[in-house]
Amino acid sequence: MRIADRRDSQKQGERVVDIPLFHHEVLELVLVDLDPQAVQSSRDNALANQVEAHFYLPDEAPALQADIVVANILTNPLCVLAPLLTSRVAPGGQLALSGVLETQAQQVIDAYRPHMALTIGGSL
Repeated sequence: MRIADRRDSQKQGERVVDIPLFHHEVLELVLVDLDPQAVQSSRDNALANQVEAHFYLPDEAPALQADIVVANILTNPLCVLAPLLTSRVAPGGQLALSGVLETQAQQVIDAYRPHMALTIGGSL
């Protein structure tokens, strides 16, 4: 799962499914956002782009596990969602987090420590 900023001027700041990531076989695409408006906008964008995906608020998300869980959001939401995101990683699976400033990386590592060990894979 990857969320990206939409680049067209009519939808500035809106998050949508980054479709090129899903040229691989995906059985089900489930996305979670803290913002109810973002969930609705994402549903609308997926429909407009003919992408089959399911969007939820954290409390509504189904208890599924995935081999790969990806979150590209800011530090605070990443920390809030730590229990949810880590519980969705299947045994032997991977969690990839992005959108974190280098100065905030330790904060994210600390938030995830009770759930799983994180390492910094790279920075821009």
